[in-house]
Amino acid sequence: MTRYAKNKKQPTLAELETLAINTYLKGEYYDSKSIFEYLISIGSQNPEIYLLLAFILASSSSIKASFNVLQKSLLIKNLNSLQLQKIGHAMSSISQYKPAINVFEKALSLDPNNPKYYFDIGNCYKALSIFDFSIVSYLKALELDPFNTEALNNLGTLYLNLGRIDEAIKLFKKAILINPYFLNSLVNLSNSLLLHLNIKSSIRSSNIALSIKPNSFHAIISLANGYIKCEQFEKALYLLKSAIKLNPCSPEALYNLGDLYTQLKSYQLAEKCYKSALKFKPDFPDAKVQLIQCELHNSNWIMFEERIKWLKNLGLYGEPVIPWGLMILEDNPYNHLNRTRRFSLKNFPVSSLIVKFTPKKKIRIGYFSSTFYEQAGMVLYSRIFQLHDKNKFEIYAYNYYSNITDRYTKRVTEHVDVYRDLTSIGDLRAAQIAREDNLDIAVDLRGYTSRGRFGIFANKVAPIQIHYMGFAGTTGSECIDYLIADRTIIPENLRKYYTENILYMPLSYQCNDETKSISTTHYSRSQLNLPEDSFVFTCFNSPHKITPREFDVWMKLLRDIPNSVLWLLETSPLSKNNLFREAKNRYISDERIIFAKKLPLEEHLARHSCGNLFLDTFNYNAHTTASDALFSGMPLLTLIGNSFSARVGASVLSALNMPELIAHNISDYYQKAYLLATNKPTYQRIMLKLKISISESSFFDSHKFTRDLEDHYLHVYNHMLKT
Repeated sequence: MTRYAKNKKQPTLAELETLAINTYLKGEYYDSKSIFEYLISIGSQNPEIYLLLAFILASSSSIKASFNVLQKSLLIKNLNSLQLQKIGHAMSSISQYKPAINVFEKALSLDPNNPKYYFDIGNCYKALSIFDFSIVSYLKALELDPFNTEALNNLGTLYLNLGRIDEAIKLFKKAILINPYFLNSLVNLSNSLLLHLNIKSSIRSSNIALSIKPNSFHAIISLANGYIKCEQFEKALYLLKSAIKLNPCSPEALYNLGDLYTQLKSYQLAEKCYKSALKFKPDFPDAKVQLIQCELHNSNWIMFEERIKWLKNLGLYGEPVIPWGLMILEDNPYNHLNRTRRFSLKNFPVSSLIVKFTPKKKIRIGYFSSTFYEQAGMVLYSRIFQLHDKNKFEIYAYNYYSNITDRYTKRVTEHVDVYRDLTSIGDLRAAQIAREDNLDIAVDLRGYTSRGRFGIFANKVAPIQIHYMGFAGTTGSECIDYLIADRTIIPENLRKYYTENILYMPLSYQCNDETKSISTTHYSRSQLNLPEDSFVFTCFNSPHKITPREFDVWMKLLRDIPNSVLWLLETSPLSKNNLFREAKNRYISDERIIFAKKLPLEEHLARHSCGNLFLDTFNYNAHTTASDALFSGMPLLTLIGNSFSARVGASVLSALNMPELIAHNISDYYQKAYLLATNKPTYQRIMLKLKISISESSFFDSHKFTRDLEDHYLHVYNHMLKT
């Protein structure tokens, strides 16, 4: 301040304050900063001086200094409520929410009936995730000013995040009724309606928003999501690309585009989108999970070791993530439990509703799935629908996603008492419909897998809720009472990693369809590009289950057994080329790996006769593909792990009394595979034993499995009767 000291006439405090503010308004922030600091040092009582200096400091990332200035501003005498509100807003802008709440409460003490201060307090509590206090504050603001559209919208978004979708929709509609041009509420209403699968209304709301502001980024994203839901993928693709043109650095838009490409199985394009999203938001857990999945689908292992490092925190701390995709990367039931529990608590809060239990002449069972068509799981359990004892059970089937109909759909619909289509109905209403059907037992067949709708079960559909098959692990949710497994899948020492009561099947948890037909087509190896005199190691698992750990062992087997090849399922040219590259890195030439084209199920089963030994993947075993191989007479070699997904192979082999094919470590896995491939008598003994086991074991006996399953249903039903 020496330049002012040289003046003959010293400027007054008011003149200096005016000079500082004018200097700031000219954009001369450095000069204004020094004047502001001088004014505060000589005891300026003008709140504007403190606020502007705090803003300059915050803009230069001096958050602590900015907060200290705001704290000093509170010492100014006779601050009015509006001045306090400005200080509170400044504190909120630098994420000092708790001190800001104190300031807003001080403003309230001066002006007790001002709804704006309650609104501000609600925003702070919302930012702090103290939702109960936030709701109370917003409701008080609306009590004093029912036409406060911002409060209506913010309370609506809070309800939306808490899963209270119906209440959120009412608030957004009220805000729009007050102000039909309120863009935020129009977009939020669109997103809420989409969660209720009211797709037409959601699209309508997005289009209204876009008529108000054609380049509204969030409205474009919302409309794209609506078109994705009704599978108008070209429109969605155009919109998401438009959104990215408007905001090329938006990680959310890039992530959404990646998800669309994933749905379209364009994994290479999806991979690029997720990488771009992570470039702009390095700590984006969902993008990390999806990137891992895409890289596995593409057999792109270049960054595999780096991805493994992510597992230390991913989904275990911070934001929960979909747990399913990470099971392939690690065999750790403790981590699987923690991820599913955190994911469930965040995304599927369990309703406090108690579903009434009404005894009936027949036990009413409801099966819920998105895959009542030819899909791996349905191929296994469609036979159960045919075999249920209709004298004891009344069977309902609820399709909550797919519009696909085929022979498996027909098989289900013809053998259930009631088949309901819930594809265009939201989770809450779907649960209400199921409750109106007065079910005794509800069976979830998808869990957290793709196109599962766990929210239906979180909203309660029956007094007894069971998970089976779809998700290979614990759901981690208190809404699921029972999990169907067996004592190989969940032995007593691993029981602690499951939140459900376990219903233990006598042999294997896996059901089967003994009526599956194998084509009479006789395939020769030459027809399938397989060498006639080679030992054919086989793995018909999806490539996303294959990691470098398995591949290292498989390539060592090929190196050590010159007269051998590996027969894999072909899914995409990119995956195929990447696997060729990985093989070359392990000194194996392309001709040693043969890829099988996709065939109809009956033909696929028939060609198994050309393979010798199915090599199972480790952390996520073969499921349906395991029983397909064994049903076709091909032995399966598995490595038993600790997690549900890593013990499925051992489960089916134990059911067939084939413990010799269960390895207990990687070295054992290699040694067993090597012996079977190089010792013909040993291999022939295994083939003979497998043939006898298939004929003698009840593993493929669908009738027995269904009776055993029904015994469990009767047990839990009778237990409910007693309680």
